[in-house]
Amino acid sequence: PTGVFLSAGIDSTAILESIPEEHRGRVTAFTLGGTLTTSDEGALAAATAANLGAQHKCVSLDEGEVRGWVNDGLSAMDLPSADGIN
Repeated sequence: PTGVFLSAGIDSTAILESIPEEHRGRVTAFTLGGTLTTSDEGALAAATAANLGAQHKCVSLDEGEVRGWVNDGLSAMDLPSADGIN
């Protein structure tokens, strides 16, 4: 893998930890943050990534970006569904 989503929770930490140590330096762990959340896991995720030897990048999103992505995704679907963006 070239990247993993790291929320600083047990599951995403286990996924990062499952990557062999010799490859973790080439992996970037991504954490989402920004104005849309009341809990910022960025610092804990960065510490977890550093502890496991991976690179880390916190991606900060605002409401306008997320709204734009959702609108673009819905517009691109020929038959909208609850699972269509996945």
